Amino acid sequence: MVSLDKLAKSNNTAVFYVNFDGFLPEGLYYRLVVRIVHWSQQRSHDKGYNPRLFYQQVKVYIDQNHDAIIRILPEKRSCIQVVIYKLKVGGKHLEPSPSVCKEILQLIKENLLDIGHKWMKRVDFNVCVLCNVCPEENLHLHKLKECLVSTPRCGPDDGMDTCKVRRLFGKDNRNQAFQDTAVQGNSNVPWFLRPLIGVYKDIPSPILPFHIMTEVCVLLDPPQPRANDWRSVACKVGYDCYINYIMNMMNSPTMCVMHGWSEKGLSLDDFKDCMIAINRHDVVGLIEEHLKL
Repeated sequence: MVSLDKLAKSNNTAVFYVNFDGFLPEGLYYRLVVRIVHWSQQRSHDKGYNPRLFYQQVKVYIDQNHDAIIRILPEKRSCIQVVIYKLKVGGKHLEPSPSVCKEILQLIKENLLDIGHKWMKRVDFNVCVLCNVCPEENLHLHKLKECLVSTPRCGPDDGMDTCKVRRLFGKDNRNQAFQDTAVQGNSNVPWFLRPLIGVYKDIPSPILPFHIMTEVCVLLDPPQPRANDWRSVACKVGYDCYINYIMNMMNSPTMCVMHGWSEKGLSLDDFKDCMIAINRHDVVGLIEEHLKL
């Protein structure tokens, strides 16, 4: 296997760290690995790619162009290192796709939060990146969320170069493009985005009364390892390309997506069929209980 330390320094990688601040229960790491391997196998089941498991390290398939390596960092055992790398294209090293980087980041965070909630509630962590100013042997980390909005200082005269971090993990310009387009009244803007950016007219009628819809949101908003949540609804209505955008909004993602359900000509029965297809019988039961269908 290629040296991971060498790979992590390549131009075709994106690396982040999950820092548990001195204490990483080993069982938590393996629970995370089981979930990520399952997620990867669902994507690669017809492509002949199997995950490669090593001691405290796993290599998984992301898509045709990307793989990821997740390991407990030997130098700092309370830290998980995640390396996303893009396969060579024509012998050239190209940066990983920002959408892939953000997808894996979100996947890791969601599963760790869920594991913590169900298994070890007091576990806390921060997503970090390695400082590119300090010597490597110091393994100095900066919080990712701070690097996305400012330039962390290291010493009195040096600041970390955050251009690559922002390019791969930061918000893109689509949000502003959506807002500008909506203000101009462009009909190509999805309906479900309009109430969120100040354009309140022409919203389709919801398929469910508001008080029932809020209960559906409670069930579908929390992310599930198999993505059988609001993201499946987004894919059903053709809004899968907006998932990263919706994820970063303060509103309920389910409510956002359901604003576009009527626009697509989909009915309540279609919604129930969608829930049954993704094995969310709890949502179907809730609807039938309220509407006595």
